[in-house]
Amino acid sequence: MDDRDRDLLKKMLTIRTAGLDELDCIRESWTSLKKMHDRLDRLTGKEPSRKSWAERRLELLNKADTSSLFEVVAHDDGRVAGYCFSTVDFQGVGEIDSLYISRTLRGLGHGSDLVRNALSWFEHHECGEIRLWVHPANVEAVRFYWRFGFFTHPEMVRLSNRSPVPKVQPA
Repeated sequence: MDDRDRDLLKKMLTIRTAGLDELDCIRESWTSLKKMHDRLDRLTGKEPSRKSWAERRLELLNKADTSSLFEVVAHDDGRVAGYCFSTVDFQGVGEIDSLYISRTLRGLGHGSDLVRNALSWFEHHECGEIRLWVHPANVEAVRFYWRFGFFTHPEMVRLSNRSPVPKVQPA
């Protein structure tokens, strides 16, 4: 795909804020994300999650009780090409709970736009920490989030914009 085709394709997609009543529009995208995580689990010898869309949907709705931002990347005809679901908890910790862009549309900048929108929204909510969880084998995602100032914590697969508390070595 040349630059002109990429520009045209990017213009055919828009990012819009969605209501929680539209959560089911991301079911197909979430299922694709889950399949990718399941493949990564199998590659690393881990048992894939048995979580259903209904269970994940309920989790997201429960987290949205605090404060949430739900954005969808859509084609001109309304088909969903990706999404970002972010929340702020009662302690003021922001979290990118789920982010997905269709594999064929990656590299056009929509994922970066969604993260920048979420970071701006977190700043508006004065979050002291922003975090997200990434599969340890998802090197592409880890590198993507590094570009936004996130880094991995040594004790878990978590990216955060705050440095971990240094461990004190016993004397």
